[in-house]
Amino acid sequence: HNRAGAGGAIAAGGPATVTVVASTFVDNATAGGDGGAIDGSVVSVTNSTFVANQAAHGGAIHALAGLTVVNSTFVTNVGTGASFELAGGSPIVRNSILAGGSGGECDLVGSVITDQGGNFGTDGSCGFNATSSRNGVPVADLALAPLADNSGPTQTVALLPGSLAINAAAACPPPATDQRGVPRPQGAVCD
Repeated sequence: HNRAGAGGAIAAGGPATVTVVASTFVDNATAGGDGGAIDGSVVSVTNSTFVANQAAHGGAIHALAGLTVVNSTFVTNVGTGASFELAGGSPIVRNSILAGGSGGECDLVGSVITDQGGNFGTDGSCGFNATSSRNGVPVADLALAPLADNSGPTQTVALLPGSLAINAAAACPPPATDQRGVPRPQGAVCD
């Protein structure tokens, strides 16, 4: 619930690299600026959850020169632009969900995502193209539970029975554990 002119929770100026692991960002916002949760040059996110963050550009993340997202969930982030927005560089995304954001899920400003598989987007703006990834998935088919304490140090968004994302991850492990610290996989394949 942080508020700022840019980078509601984290603002990293200059050539700084922001690395986020096993974290949850909820209801952070900017006053007409960039990056509801994070505004930085190069941003790397692993095993993290972003819910209901809001900004003019990059409802969840605004990155200037690079973005890597692995095993992370983005739900109902709001941006005039998109859930995450990249101003330059090449984005890499693997085993992540972008669901229900207003303004689209991705604004890549001429970049093309390196889709490493296992990604789900509720619109086609990310351009996922790996055989194990899907665009235009209805939010209902992802069967996402509300943000809650699902054990572990941070709140997460669990997958309910019947979710298309269950046993759908690619090239996993690594990471060896999920955001809660639970070993992967719990079933035949990582979620």
